[in-house]
Amino acid sequence: MAKVHAHAISGGAEIALSADLVVVGNSVTFRFTETTVGLVATNGFTAVLTRTAGPVVSAEIILLGEPFDAAQA
Repeated sequence: MAKVHAHAISGGAEIALSADLVVVGNSVTFRFTETTVGLVATNGFTAVLTRTAGPVVSAEIILLGEPFDAAQA
């Protein structure tokens, strides 16, 4: 179980993604920034994200690196 009450960026978003239940506030944003700085996203979260969000949505999240809020999550 994870509680997120601020921005969850890269590692923080990965921790939230690995939890079975995530409780978030209305102003929370998530973001995976690896690809925006030229790194390859290989931390294992890509597989978990794909299983959770589906291949199309996870590709958009990983490749664009744009933030998304709690409602979108």
